[in-house]
Amino acid sequence: MVRLLLATLVLATAAPAWAQAPVAAAAEAPSPLTREQTAFALDALDRALDAYIFPEKAQAARAVLRKNRTRYLAIADKKAFAETMKAEVGAALDDKHFYVNTAFAPPAARGGAPDMAAMAAAEAKIGFGLASVRRLPGNVGYIDLRQFAGSEAAAPHLEAAMDLVQGTEALIIDLRANRGGSGTAMDVLIGRLASTPIPRSTLIWRRPDGGFERVTPETRSYPAEKRYDRPVFLLTANFTISAAEAFAYQLQVAGRATVVGETSRGGANPMNRPLFDLGAGMGAYVATGRSEHPVTKGSPNGVGVVPDVKTPPEEALAAAYRLALEHVRAPAGADPFARELTRVKADPDAELRRAFAASPS
Repeated sequence: MVRLLLATLVLATAAPAWAQAPVAAAAEAPSPLTREQTAFALDALDRALDAYIFPEKAQAARAVLRKNRTRYLAIADKKAFAETMKAEVGAALDDKHFYVNTAFAPPAARGGAPDMAAMAAAEAKIGFGLASVRRLPGNVGYIDLRQFAGSEAAAPHLEAAMDLVQGTEALIIDLRANRGGSGTAMDVLIGRLASTPIPRSTLIWRRPDGGFERVTPETRSYPAEKRYDRPVFLLTANFTISAAEAFAYQLQVAGRATVVGETSRGGANPMNRPLFDLGAGMGAYVATGRSEHPVTKGSPNGVGVVPDVKTPPEEALAAAYRLALEHVRAPAGADPFARELTRVKADPDAELRRAFAASPS
């Protein structure tokens, strides 16, 4: 059943992936804030900064809040408040992952803290982040991954996606529209792609008492026949952020994947708590953690994942597809696949367009 579900996902892509570029969010309707609500939000954000992973940067952000309080109190719209906080407080933190959500429901309003069953139900509605799984002409696998699912319920779906591409000669994982997520999907995919051990970044978390805790994720172990050992290409854009950057960074550093596209956003510091409640339906993402790679001692935060092959995002799939085809060899004789591969290598761009067309041409 899982495999059947994933097989149908190849039809679910809303736009041709070869021309896909992230789409900006629709304009929000005005959402007024009273002066009292704005004051509450500023005070709540000041307190939330106690949890920020870098205490000295939190103090710099607090100074910005206090210096500009009078100007901030005059902001009377949620969207304007969120944009101002992201621009000015985010700059003080030097954190591209900091933001204010203007449609936030605090845990109490949702009937308590979300449990894993609720997470799994929500993730199931978006296919556990799997927008498309398919075999491209020339026997190249393609996975369009829009989110890193965090519930354990996601694991068999990610494993089934990898099963569907297990027989391909090269694999493209599309992260151009991926905004991150949680660890289960990353653990599964790194485990399935670990033809050799892939060093994992340690996560350093700020505890509620102000101390720090170090946690190194454990890669899931799979038998040899389940590990994908052929070339892997990752597509990135400036839209790619958070867990998607962490995934790309670890595979790139390990030499396990070639990154194609645009430098990712550089907002990789994680958070292991709900958004901080600012009142009035607003919540703040204040990073409570950072990552440290055992080899580089760094992370993509602030700089992004720099691609090995730089292209505009809308050209990344075509470029990766051409590179992937270089690793595909035709069998001897009059094999039907040999004829397919000859056609594909003669004009890979045309084959890619045809593969994503609504109907054969």
